Amino acid sequence: MGTVLTEPVSSKLAWKASDYEDRDDWIDCLSRDEICELECAARALPDNDGEWINHSLDDITAPNLLARLDSVVQELEFGRGFSLVGGIDVDEYDVPMLRRIYWILGICLGQSIPQNAAGELMTSITDLGQSYTNDVDARGYLSSDGLRFHSDGGDVVALFCIRQAPNGGENSVVSMMTIYNEILRTRPEYLEIFYRGFPHYIRRENGNAVFGDAALGKISAIRYPIFSYYRNQLSGGLNLKTIEGAEKAGGYAFSTEERDALCFIEQTAEREDLQLSFYMQPGDIVLLHNLMVLHKRSQFRDDADPNKKRMLLRFWLNLPNGRPLEPFIDQYLRGGFQGVTPIVRSTSTFA
Repeated sequence: MGTVLTEPVSSKLAWKASDYEDRDDWIDCLSRDEICELECAARALPDNDGEWINHSLDDITAPNLLARLDSVVQELEFGRGFSLVGGIDVDEYDVPMLRRIYWILGICLGQSIPQNAAGELMTSITDLGQSYTNDVDARGYLSSDGLRFHSDGGDVVALFCIRQAPNGGENSVVSMMTIYNEILRTRPEYLEIFYRGFPHYIRRENGNAVFGDAALGKISAIRYPIFSYYRNQLSGGLNLKTIEGAEKAGGYAFSTEERDALCFIEQTAEREDLQLSFYMQPGDIVLLHNLMVLHKRSQFRDDADPNKKRMLLRFWLNLPNGRPLEPFIDQYLRGGFQGVTPIVRSTSTFA
């Protein structure tokens, strides 16, 4: 276990829901000029999306857009840790064009990393009937179940709402720095557990051979901390499903103190005075720094028409100058799904 921060976080990263009452300064609305630059760059992508991977920031001429997104990234890294970018009218475009637009935004924001066994860099979030609640291997983005507070891969998870469900699907975010302050204030004895961390269950996907022939995935050989203080910067990250999955798969047994600590951190995240909740509207892009905030989604009921089902596009992104992390954490967070060939997307159907 490395250095433990014993002082509360006093920066704007440690926010509460009340800090954003009657405020919308966490929303950035793209201007018409910025959207025009985005459209031009999107139309300039090759016809074959397999070639988009070779498209880089040097291939994009969009000075106004880049300046706006740079300010957003600065806020993610050094400010509140989350942002909503709006201004895109999804009704003006078909889904193939929206994919192009979002791919350009991803290039402008950072480097995308694989999110699943297919190697997808840009994934469709839509209900395919998986049971996130009951299946240890299920992925939440393919389920309509409510998702617990968690963080994803990469520095930033980016969500682009194409269609929203008619019922449910509320998003919530909470500051890991505020949670840290609450632990320090009320249960500092848990800090050793959180800094020591836990092994994680590495899920199987569709019998993917990366994990061999076992019925279940494998347990990580390394404990990954929930909090880390490295080069004078506090970082946090949490995925209770994969932590608890290590025990369900028979590879780890929690102590009473560990179980109590995990219960406390989830109860703290769930406090209504700490979390900010909102509904994404079509065209909204939510950016969440995985080392600063946790996020969750409520259960939703989808439209019966397959062509009207809830659909978001997602990136896992590494920022150009991301905060320093201990090397083993860096590899875990920023490496993405291991042992796959990156592709823009799989053969998922986009209606």
